[in-house]
Amino acid sequence: LMLAVQQSGERARAEHGPQASVQLAQMPADPGAWINTSIALPPALLTCAATNLLDNALHHHQGGEAVNVTLQLCADGSVEITVCDHGPGLSVRECGQALQRFWRKSSSGPGSGLGLTIVRRIAESAGGTLTLALARPGLMARLHLPAQAAMAPAGQG
Repeated sequence: LMLAVQQSGERARAEHGPQASVQLAQMPADPGAWINTSIALPPALLTCAATNLLDNALHHHQGGEAVNVTLQLCADGSVEITVCDHGPGLSVRECGQALQRFWRKSSSGPGSGLGLTIVRRIAESAGGTLTLALARPGLMARLHLPAQAAMAPAGQG
């Protein structure tokens, strides 16, 4: 996730200037709480999913506030990544459409309408979900990834 935040932030600053920023919060903040956390997703796919969410948020973001990213460890051991921008957002109907291949709210500007579809497919490959919701202002993308079963130490079981 840190790599995705860094890379997306650098691209956004190069394109939109220094006001394009990302603020990351980790809950719980204690690194020790995350030691046994594992999701059934290769790191490259997790980075790809996070990068697509961040690039999308930074592309549609407006104003001087940062795009907010939260990495949260849930009580059941699953992980949730939430990305909130301050852009124009989407209607409830558009939130459903945005997860379909090639859908774009506007045909102007860069993009092919595949970013959120890719994230949804990556999430589903690990048994997770991607949901979109109004953030007032903006859009909230929530990537939920289940915990991977812990491996027993060698010689046990």
